[in-house]
Amino acid sequence: MKTKNITATLLIALIVICTFSVLTQFRFAATATNTHTITAIADSNGFVFPRGEVTVVQGRSPTFRIFPNTGYCISNVVIDGVSVGPVTSYTFDNVLKDHSLAAVFEIDNTGQFTFSLWWVLFVIVVLALLTALLMFSSRRKNSKARKNSKARKNSKTQQNAYEHFH
Repeated sequence: MKTKNITATLLIALIVICTFSVLTQFRFAATATNTHTITAIADSNGFVFPRGEVTVVQGRSPTFRIFPNTGYCISNVVIDGVSVGPVTSYTFDNVLKDHSLAAVFEIDNTGQFTFSLWWVLFVIVVLALLTALLMFSSRRKNSKARKNSKARKNSKTQQNAYEHFH
């Protein structure tokens, strides 16, 4: 119970700190005279935070974070029409004019190769175990058949010998 209260308190503190940080970076247009707009957009395979048209007080340096959806990765981030590559965040230093940020995402293929490689390894191990099991089973059957064959021969030999002497 105590751990849950500490976790909840830390979560609330983190939310308050983040909210304060965002509010100090992005002031409302009604209270500031020199403001600029940063337009942040993303395609449907991820998102940017904050997003949309964000009003920023002149001279501030807001940071935008880029997040891909599950199964996707950041392909490119374009700032004011210029590519900056697949970055996870971007800070507009000392904002003095309007800006734009556009994030593009693509399917993340890095995990699929590893996944399929593990499946191939799994199939190889299963096939090897099945082969070993079949070989063991086959040897066991052959061994039993030989024992039974010897037992029948011994039994017939003994019976023939008995009949011969009696």
